[in-house]
Amino acid sequence: ISSDVTARREMEESVRRSESLYRMVFKSAPYALWIEDYSKVKEFVDGLRELNVDDFAGHFKKNLDQIAHAGKLIRLIDINDAALRLFGVRAIEELPGGIADVFTKASSAKFIEVLCAVADGRTRVEGRSTIKKKDGSRQEIFYRWTVPDEFKRSLEQVLVSFFRVDELSEA
Repeated sequence: ISSDVTARREMEESVRRSESLYRMVFKSAPYALWIEDYSKVKEFVDGLRELNVDDFAGHFKKNLDQIAHAGKLIRLIDINDAALRLFGVRAIEELPGGIADVFTKASSAKFIEVLCAVADGRTRVEGRSTIKKKDGSRQEIFYRWTVPDEFKRSLEQVLVSFFRVDELSEA
């Protein structure tokens, strides 16, 4: 029994160290990272499919209100320090609407690509867009939307990374 308890403690300590390392890497990464829950967006898109929507890009271009609705269904799980700086906020609570709080007309159009990826079961979308910062100013960004393998079915965790285009040009 003693060796079982020791093995369990060692395993728990290993998990704790691994989680601590993940948190440090995530929080201190030099580029903006968000972890979002897209499960409600998936349910919404699946519901549209049940209503016989098959051209999702065309559907969303004709129904712009549904783009905004889908954006509000995304739950922001975590955001790193670089993302706080990029969006001009001090805390995640300053973005109660998550990604919808930073949408511009251009980013709403790009969001259609993400919604189509959800509909098609794709796990990666990337491109350039423009976001709105807390102070109202605009920032051109490169984004990558990625679904980890273990969340392909549920979309409960999606990683979104953002890079300022002006910083990419300087590199």
